[in-house]
Amino acid sequence: MKKQFITLLIIACAQLVFAQTNPVISSWIQNTTGIKGQHYENNNSPVIQDNDSANVKPVLYSSSWVYVRANGIPAYPTGPFFGNPSLAISQNAIFKMPLNPEQNIGNLTVTTGGNIGLFINEVAWDSASNALCGGPGNPPCPGGMGAVQFWSRDAIPAEKPGFDCSKGHPAIGNYHHHQNPSAFDLDLNVISTICNLYAADGLYAIDSTQHSPLIGFAYDGFPIYGAYANLNTNGTGGITSMKSNDKVREIWF
Repeated sequence: MKKQFITLLIIACAQLVFAQTNPVISSWIQNTTGIKGQHYENNNSPVIQDNDSANVKPVLYSSSWVYVRANGIPAYPTGPFFGNPSLAISQNAIFKMPLNPEQNIGNLTVTTGGNIGLFINEVAWDSASNALCGGPGNPPCPGGMGAVQFWSRDAIPAEKPGFDCSKGHPAIGNYHHHQNPSAFDLDLNVISTICNLYAADGLYAIDSTQHSPLIGFAYDGFPIYGAYANLNTNGTGGITSMKSNDKVREIWF
């Protein structure tokens, strides 16, 4: 009886250690200092202090799921969002993700517009294409703002004029990214000068010579990495640009 108890205790401890080291539990940037969000306003260079806490709140988990409570506010300043009157505001949401994600071997579901993942600093990852009209620098589409069309658009070039230095912007307060959550001035190819006026750090800096870090998770529990990794899945070979698959997502430029 004693031997059986010890065996069960070892199994339980092993499961606990596995759960605590599972990246979907341990990789989040948690707010341990009380840091709060900040934002810029157009034509007002001093950063403005907000009241909503930044980064991830305490992470809870069960034997099968992890629960991430997040406001959707990064620790770096957001804004301004030219042509967009919205500001990043607290989402006060709880996200549920599986600890052991499984590939869907049945009928696939088409990804729709809207949030489809979460970065490790609690900011949402949004689908890169949608069917909404309008956007900064674009003429209104038939039917006006919010009208649904029979086509999709790439949100990155269509909405880029309204991105802040970290390539994010809000939709009705929901701050999100459509691409790599790195600051424009840290990219390999700088395509925006907004960081010259309204600086922010972004989540990480893109480095084509290093394996990209784990930067988030899709809602199905599979990890999101930056654009670069080793040529071979066992960690050997030179660094190359990754391609997404059913088990790993990569974020494009």
